[in-house]
Amino acid sequence: MSLVIEDPQVERLAKQIAAVEGTTVSEVLRSSLLSQAALRGLGPLARDVDASSYEHGSTTLTPRTDRSDALQKAHEAAAYDQWFREQVQEGLDETGPGIPHEAVKAEFAAKCEALRRRIEVEVR
Repeated sequence: MSLVIEDPQVERLAKQIAAVEGTTVSEVLRSSLLSQAALRGLGPLARDVDASSYEHGSTTLTPRTDRSDALQKAHEAAAYDQWFREQVQEGLDETGPGIPHEAVKAEFAAKCEALRRRIEVEVR
């Protein structure tokens, strides 16, 4: 069967769609015609789709704040996980002399004592 498309714009669009989908112009037009026929109640899909009251642009999208929040939290968790892994790897890769255990204990003992004194002053 030979197909002649008289409208150059339709022919160009059909060729572009066919190229993107990796199919033929005939298949693109067939699929389009079947979809249009189904929407108008002329095809086998007509019983599954009721588009009789549809008006283009009449629908409003409801924002899904629950999903938005969940996705935001997932992105934050992934970013934190990435940061944490980088920090751990940086520590593992460090080749410096490090800090002696006794020096770290002394530093934190001094910080704890300073905090105790500050709490005592604030309580009075």
